[in-house]
Amino acid sequence: MFEEIKKFLNFPFELNIPEVKFDCIWSEIRKLPRVLTKKVILINKYLARETKNDCDGFRTEGGIGIITETQGLATFFYFLMQDTPKNQVIFAEYVKQFIDSHQKEIIGIDEMTLEKMVVNLLHQKRLLISCAESCTGGMLISRIISVPGASLVTEESYVTYSDQTKAKILGIKPKFLKEYGTVSGEAAGKMAEMVRAIASSDVGIGVTGYTTGDTKAPEDGFFYYAISYRDTLLVDKDQVEGTRDEMRFDQTTIILWRLLNLLRS
Repeated sequence: MFEEIKKFLNFPFELNIPEVKFDCIWSEIRKLPRVLTKKVILINKYLARETKNDCDGFRTEGGIGIITETQGLATFFYFLMQDTPKNQVIFAEYVKQFIDSHQKEIIGIDEMTLEKMVVNLLHQKRLLISCAESCTGGMLISRIISVPGASLVTEESYVTYSDQTKAKILGIKPKFLKEYGTVSGEAAGKMAEMVRAIASSDVGIGVTGYTTGDTKAPEDGFFYYAISYRDTLLVDKDQVEGTRDEMRFDQTTIILWRLLNLLRS
């Protein structure tokens, strides 16, 4: 693949790295003069088959080089082209069309991560967010507060792992959890509504599920999540795979992605 890219760019350069990887190649390419670059990250679980591509690698389309790499739920599209006045127009139009046609699946552009997009939008709308997390163990709010300026959009959040903490902190009665189940859409919805009320925030998120990561249990990675915003209570379910931490990361990615699109609508 590396030789294909060199031939495409018609530019002599070498990679001074022990192992050729997509991100290493991209880092080196971005340092080159006279090369147009753009990175767009899409959530691949909900992409049409023709967009996913059958394999990662390098290809050309309309005179533009495209490196595709899949990492878990994320598919990275690295666009590159020789920098000329004519190519600048072609490249800009192609990338814009790609971004416009996949607006709902985008979870990152260049250095703009999913977390940054969520925090920026919350700040623009002057909204405060709070979370009640079970299976994700605080990773959701951790990803949000990793963004500089997140203190302007966050209120208190809680890890309510057990039924006892759900009752003690969120005020969810044991009878309710016994009736509907701790891992249920009803429980996630109640968690979102209660944490929003307790924190007096504009957005409340609840998540509950399974993330053992070390069993073959069919329910492993399954989770419910809910977003309480204005007069809307969005409740949904999904399932992810991988290690315990990979599951938690992918679960929070799906929630942040749904939140981003809800705030945009």
